[in-house]
Amino acid sequence: MTKYIIISGVDGSGKTTVINSLKDKLEQQGKTVDYIWMRYNHYTVKAMNAFARILGLSVKVHNKMGNVWEHRLYKMPWFCKLYVWCSYLDNKIAQKKVMHTLKKFVKYYAPYRTVFFLDLICAAIISLVDLAFPQILRSLTKTLFTEDPSQILGALLPIGLALLVMYIIQTFCKYYVSYQGHMMGAHMERDMRQKLFDHYERLSFSYYDQNNSGQMMSKLVSDLFDISEFAHHGPENLFISVIKIVGSFTFLFLINWRLAIPLLVMVVFMLIFSYKQNRQMQETFMDNRRKIGDVNSSLQDTLAGIRVVQSFANEKIEREKFEKSNEGFLVSKDANY
Repeated sequence: MTKYIIISGVDGSGKTTVINSLKDKLEQQGKTVDYIWMRYNHYTVKAMNAFARILGLSVKVHNKMGNVWEHRLYKMPWFCKLYVWCSYLDNKIAQKKVMHTLKKFVKYYAPYRTVFFLDLICAAIISLVDLAFPQILRSLTKTLFTEDPSQILGALLPIGLALLVMYIIQTFCKYYVSYQGHMMGAHMERDMRQKLFDHYERLSFSYYDQNNSGQMMSKLVSDLFDISEFAHHGPENLFISVIKIVGSFTFLFLINWRLAIPLLVMVVFMLIFSYKQNRQMQETFMDNRRKIGDVNSSLQDTLAGIRVVQSFANEKIEREKFEKSNEGFLVSKDANY
């Protein structure tokens, strides 16, 4: 059975000395020790820290170091165990090379963090309102709608106004998500395109000898557009999906847990199927990106040398080259769909 030993303390308190001594003694007893330094690489733990502040498990105190946050996770054992698991997960995630790319990508959110967090808050409100409507009607069906008609008529106006206010709030949130969220993605696309262009200008001549300008144009235009769409819709859709799935199954289990279990099993199978399909889609998507790059390359070469093409009457040859690349893109789109 796996056991966890947590050693915490301020800098210079001797943590490393104690850890190394304990690690040596445990290994002498024939036990496998996985020593993890959990000060950095905080991904899921950042959310846990925010949650701890909401629960009152982290409080700001004043000591010789100034105003610092003091963690009192021991007050909730389940939260403490979850915190350790999240820390362990963060360090495992940090070992993967993909995190290097993700860190570079997340930096583009920094100038627009306010818009990003407001976008997530609006997405949460949209999801909560969607979950609240059926629960309100269910509650009213069991309570108010069983009373006298006069009481029902008297309560319809305030209930209708409350539902209308919820709907108006949801509409404004959808507008914010649709407009400001897309503008955030567009700003990030602009920043990434500018940085990529600056990088192109610093590359050597040998790079341009080995790479086609059409492929580079594709990366600069169409690829970055898809990335900006992901920058906006990715976190938002994930956030909405998690809230709706967790909220829906919470209500389902409260209503009838026997019927909720088969639905939960079905959702798990759907997630597994979606994961496998996503891996296949990644391959076809990359092929699609390469094919559109070939189309741009063929078009760029033809239009750049159009005077020479027309001078030597090579229109037919260039037309055949473009038809080949264009047909290849169609085949790639067919596989993508």
